[in-house]
Amino acid sequence: MNIVSVIVSYNPNQNILRLISCLNKQGVKTILVDNNSDNKQIIGELKKSNEAIIIELSSNPGIANAQNIGSDYA
Repeated sequence: MNIVSVIVSYNPNQNILRLISCLNKQGVKTILVDNNSDNKQIIGELKKSNEAIIIELSSNPGIANAQNIGSDYA
């Protein structure tokens, strides 16, 4: 069975890096949908780590729409 986590973010902090790392250690695939954050540094760190699939949105359509985008990708 494959388990996938969809995380929606907006201006995340360092905690999201730890969260995704912990999920990966448990065999959970992670899809991060970013709602056009200003904080591109954290998103850049995630891209380098290859620990999650990153979907960067060009606007902030809201959490429900972002969740649907992530679920559709999964």
